[in-house]
Amino acid sequence: GFSQHSVMKAKMMKSVVVFVVAIAVVLLFACAEGAPFTPGNLVALRAGDGSPATKLHFVPTYLLEIDPNTGAVVQTINITSTRAGNNRGLCLQYELAKPGRLNLNPDGDLLTFAGSEVTPYTAVTEGPTSVIATVGVDGVVDTSISYPPQSTSPRLLVRSAVTNDTVNWWVETTQGIVHYLRGEVRTAELLSSIRIYNLQIVGSELLAIHEFYDAGLYNTIDLDASNAGTSSQLPTAPITEVTRLFSLDMPAGYCTALRFVDANPNEPGVDLAYAGSMFTNLCKWQKIDGNWLTRGCSRNLHIEDFLTTLITDIAVRYDADTDSVAVYYSLRTGVYRFDDYSGPSGDITARDRSTILHPTMRFSTIEGLSFVPQQQQ
Repeated sequence: GFSQHSVMKAKMMKSVVVFVVAIAVVLLFACAEGAPFTPGNLVALRAGDGSPATKLHFVPTYLLEIDPNTGAVVQTINITSTRAGNNRGLCLQYELAKPGRLNLNPDGDLLTFAGSEVTPYTAVTEGPTSVIATVGVDGVVDTSISYPPQSTSPRLLVRSAVTNDTVNWWVETTQGIVHYLRGEVRTAELLSSIRIYNLQIVGSELLAIHEFYDAGLYNTIDLDASNAGTSSQLPTAPITEVTRLFSLDMPAGYCTALRFVDANPNEPGVDLAYAGSMFTNLCKWQKIDGNWLTRGCSRNLHIEDFLTTLITDIAVRYDADTDSVAVYYSLRTGVYRFDDYSGPSGDITARDRSTILHPTMRFSTIEGLSFVPQQQQ
């Protein structure tokens, strides 16, 4: 038979194995972790895993790394929907009228997005906890930043979050209300209730859509002060005025996505912008000598119903060697590519068309689009 020593040793080994497995499980679910991103690739924010859902349901969320030339999915990162350690669960509402967005920080090495801490496939009857997610170049997702509900209404949901230093955050909601999170306290302060959408930071400028029909500059952010460790970035007080840059005069409907680009080093600040609307109208503006000029629209890229032809997000890349612009945009049905061979200063026309890059599965939608974060040279 077995000696008492052998039995005790076997029990100890079993305990060690159980402990190691438990630790492995904890580490596995403590954060969503993918492989390091490949520079130059796209990343899409997908809501839903293919299970039937209604527009009132919150669904699991995923990041898809996509090859911008072939449309092949390089990797899929599952964003945890349950709390684990310091990380919160994050879900998006299915087919929300104003979808989520992806943003890169000014340095381009951190991807940010936001969602709600709720149980998947449930309808919410009161305001949920808001969760901010960050993703580094290594593909590791952090969802430890959160703040409590700012309203009892289940309709007031966080939509996106932008930052220039990971300490100070500007958070956009589905109602166009902007909250500012100050420092490490994570207390939300009302920054604007004047219907601001598509928040983004490019260089030292905080930009967005104002009231659906105007592109606005809200203030400049003192990045030098931020890098020095202070928290004096602007705007941190309520926004009452907007510097109007240009009117978003879309051919049909209102603007649903806007992306600014700094393409011309000789023009201060951002100098190129692409905007999308319902029924997939894609329009272009260029800044010359401080003045914004319209550069035409490509109309009705897809003729389908309202929800599937609503442009949800835009990612833009300017190639100085060929003087051309690749415009990637997301619909609920997938990711598309539009090649603007006219370059930054030419006009796009109604004849220009796009190609589908990556179709999504049934009962899932593409809500946000960006380039992957990468280390700057």
